[in-house]
Formats: sequence, structure tokens, C-alpha cells
Amino acid sequence: MSVRVYESIRSVPAVWDEAVRASGASVFYERAYLEAYEDAPLAPVERCAYLVATGDGAAAVLPVFLVAALDPLGALAAAFRDAPSGRGLVTPGWHCYDGRILATRPDPAPDLVAGLVAALGDLAREAGVEWGALVNFTDGVAPGGTKAAIDERFLLDLGRFESAEAYVASLAPKVRQNVRRWRRRAEEAGAAVTVGRAADADLDGIVELARATATKYGAGDFYRPGPFQRFVRALGDSAVAIEVRLGDRLLSGGVCLVDAERFHTWTCGVDYDVDPPFSTYTLMFVESVRAAFERGLPVLEGGRRNAEYKLRYGLRRQPLDGYLLRFG
Repeated sequence: MSVRVYESIRSVPAVWDEAVRASGASVFYERAYLEAYEDAPLAPVERCAYLVATGDGAAAVLPVFLVAALDPLGALAAAFRDAPSGRGLVTPGWHCYDGRILATRPDPAPDLVAGLVAALGDLAREAGVEWGALVNFTDGVAPGGTKAAIDERFLLDLGRFESAEAYVASLAPKVRQNVRRWRRRAEEAGAAVTVGRAADADLDGIVELARATATKYGAGDFYRPGPFQRFVRALGDSAVAIEVRLGDRLLSGGVCLVDAERFHTWTCGVDYDVDPPFSTYTLMFVESVRAAFERGLPVLEGGRRNAEYKLRYGLRRQPLDGYLLRFG
């Protein structure tokens, strides 16, 4: 068994793509996403590293980032006693809610996982950091360290419905009535809902709304103006924007990510300074369901947080685990 460390995803051999395909991994592990993250990191990143462990005809891979703030959302502090918050190693990164170790075979062999963890330790010592965090994991692989539930994500199985309208029809009566009433009120008010390439959207306006919305949860700097726009534009066709406008005013906007099986409602924001007679957030969410159907995608990823709303709209919750590894 051997482990190689690459400084750029552009230099990683094709075994990375084999592991992504074999694992059914999401957009967060595709080259387009990782290249965009390298060129315009969403969080302050000191170093990128891509670990590839190989042995016995199999391989396991892991993206790792040396970051200035290991716990920007406070998720580790809420789950672990005396959790670190300064410099450290993180995988796959906090803007991804689908943490896993990818492998070319089901259930990566323990020696490959151990090799990746050992390489993490080497990277930590090189960087002079004491801690590493594997965040938002769901795959059941046990990399060691201390484990705790740190968050949850929400998913909607679209395969149960024939269309977006069938999905709306399946909602509880009051929820369904609200969707239809708000749609009618939006039409009467002259609001416009558009879906298109995120690179062509009002990304300046979207990041401003996303920051304002994140500020309500104490995480306004999670979306940095400048890097956010450059990152999204670099994603090309993997990023879709949904915008709700009333005249020239952007009432709500979001960036969604697309892969072979999932439509990700990745980030969004709402203008809380206006009070239209309809829910701009719900208009945007239902439009994301419609966009997923138009692309023939069987799963809508609803992201994290806002559990009450997402459960009301039929999404199911999936716990996310974190692992803290101390290398000092």
C-alpha cells in the first residue's frame, strides 16, 4: 500500500475520477468543483492536498485543505468538548455536506483508510498544526479519532413523483394551499422567477443576500464577496442560479449545483427588507424541484439547517458526523 500527495487536482491521475464514479460521489468531488475551489477558495486556504492511497488493485482518495479557521460555523464546538477553532486540516470542507472517503471498490479497505489518515498526520506535522477534522460524513467509514454528530442534511427523493406538480400535490393540505396561493400572488404582483446558468446571473446580488441570510445564523463571512463570484463562474454548467425579482429588485436568489444524480440547493439568500404578499423562499424552492425534474435528476439535496421548513416540505433528514483527529 502506498499514498501519494498531489498539490493540485489538475495533477491527480485518472484514478481520482474512477473513485468518484465508483462511489457515486456528488459534485463536490468532481474536478470542476475542486479546480474552482483551488482557484477561488470559498474559505481562506493555505494549502490544497489530494491524497491517493493504492494497494491490491484498489484505491481510496481524499481532498484535504489547510485552513485558517477549522470551525467557522461552530459545529465542532457544539459537538466536541474543547474543540479547536484555529488553523487545521479539514476534509472535504465546510461548503460540502457530503463527506466521505471515495474508493474504486465498495467499502474502502481498512489499510487504505489507515494510509490516508497517516498521510493526514504527515501533512499536519509539515504545516505545524495539531488538529484535523473530517466533517459532514455519512458513509460509516471509521477513520479514527473522536466521533460526534455535528449537523444534518435534507434530501427529497423525486423518484416518488411523476412531476413537480405531483410533488406539490403530495404536500399537506395547508402547505399545498400556501404554495399555490403564493404562486398566484407572485404572478399578480408581476414577480418573475428565472432559472439559468449561474455564471450569467446576478452573483453580486445573490452573494449579498446569502451573506445577509447567513448573518442571521452568525455566519455572515461564510460567503466571501469576490471569491464567491469567481468560484461560481468557474463551475460553468455545474452551477444553476434561481432568481426571484420584482421589477429590478432581487427578492431572493440561490446557486444550485448539478451532478449526474442530484440537484443541490447549495446556497441562497432572501431580501428581508421587503415584505411581498408571497414567500420568495418557497417560490425559489419549488422552482428548484421543477428544475430538477426538467433535468431528469432523481434526488434533490436540500442542504443543511432550517429543519422545520424542510420537513414540512417533505424532505428527509440525514445525520452528519464529524471526526476530530489530534496529531500533536
